[in-house]
Amino acid sequence: MNMSDLPLDDDLIFSPQAMRKARAAAADSRALVDVLEQQSGLSADAFVRALGRKLRYEVLDMDAIYRLLPAFDVVPFGVALQREILALRDAQGELYLVTGDPFDVRLSGWAEANVAEEFRWCLAHR
Repeated sequence: MNMSDLPLDDDLIFSPQAMRKARAAAADSRALVDVLEQQSGLSADAFVRALGRKLRYEVLDMDAIYRLLPAFDVVPFGVALQREILALRDAQGELYLVTGDPFDVRLSGWAEANVAEEFRWCLAHR
């Protein structure tokens, strides 16, 4: 049995102690989310699901992403690559902004300043 098969304790994975340790490790230019994933010992899928639960973000896997339509009118392709964000719409026109790093405050500030319509943040593995 590997660790990703065990029941998850999100409060332990994202405890204040774990967050402090991750922030200290992230000081060497690594993204906080990457350090947390490494510290967790979980598979990529299990980690992103645990993080989504903890932060109350909807988690999108690749199948879900492929069912949505790109919204390059909202976030152009080049900007999406540069900022590591993806704008998608569902069949009803609802806008989703998908990120792999919910701790990136520059990205959230950019999105709030540059995306004029209402959107919902979602999480996907980087």
